[in-house]
Amino acid sequence: MQRAVKESGLEYVIFRPSFVFGADGGVLPTFVRQIRLSPIVAVIGSGTRRQQPVWVDDVAAHFVAALELPEAANRTFELGGPEQLTLNDLYLRIAAVLGKRRALVHVPARIARAGARLTEWIPGSPLRDAPE
Repeated sequence: MQRAVKESGLEYVIFRPSFVFGADGGVLPTFVRQIRLSPIVAVIGSGTRRQQPVWVDDVAAHFVAALELPEAANRTFELGGPEQLTLNDLYLRIAAVLGKRRALVHVPARIARAGARLTEWIPGSPLRDAPE
C-alpha cells in the first residue's frame, strides 16, 4: 500500500506509529480490564517484541504539523514514544500500577488467530464488528 502511495505521483506524508494509546480507546483499556479481572493474562506471541507506545494526542500533533510544514511532503515518519518496552513489560507495569500480581501465559499467534476466528461469530463479541 505504501509503495502504491509513493508511486502515485501525488504528494504524500506517511506515518507509521508504534503502539498508539489514549485515555478513551484503543487496546490499552482491554489490557487493563484483563489484568483487573483475570489471574492469568494471555499474551499473544512471545511478548518480547519491542514497541514504543505513543500517546494518541502526540500522533495527532504530528498530523497537524505535517499539514503546515512543506518539508514533510513525500516523507515517511516512524512515530513512537520516548520509551521502548515489550508487551510483557507493558502488562507487568499495568499490573504493578493496579497492585495486582498476574501470571503471563504466552499464546502462539497462530492459535490466537484461530480462536479469534471462532469467537468473532459470537453475538456481542468485540471481534464481531472489528474492522478488517
